[in-house]
Amino acid sequence: MELSAGDYATCALRRDESVWCWGWNAERALGDGTTLWRTTPAPVPNLMHVTQIHRVGETTCVVLTDGSVRCWGGNQFGTVGDGSYETRLSPVSVLGAEPALAIAMGQYHTCVALADGTARCWGDNSQGQLGDGKL
Repeated sequence: MELSAGDYATCALRRDESVWCWGWNAERALGDGTTLWRTTPAPVPNLMHVTQIHRVGETTCVVLTDGSVRCWGGNQFGTVGDGSYETRLSPVSVLGAEPALAIAMGQYHTCVALADGTARCWGDNSQGQLGDGKL
């Protein structure tokens, strides 16, 4: 089992490759499609075959066994990676981030290491943290 905690919520990657989350759900941090608070772990629906989990602030991202990436939660800076700035109640696909081998998150940005040896990052770039030569 692997745990990852962010602002007011915690998620666990279980041995069966499912994800369970609990805590405050105001920013849709639990990925269960609701805004209900949970004081005990509850499964993230329709999310299986997870190999890695990372949670920072109000956003959670996972890597699946096929190398695809899903994220959910607070998205003020585009941290979820779906091209929007809207909070996501349930996991959404991150296009162009596969096949991912590893994932890392900062407070307002996310990066994945890709199988071809490159990295892809998204979210806030005000300090150049995306590595794309821009601010």
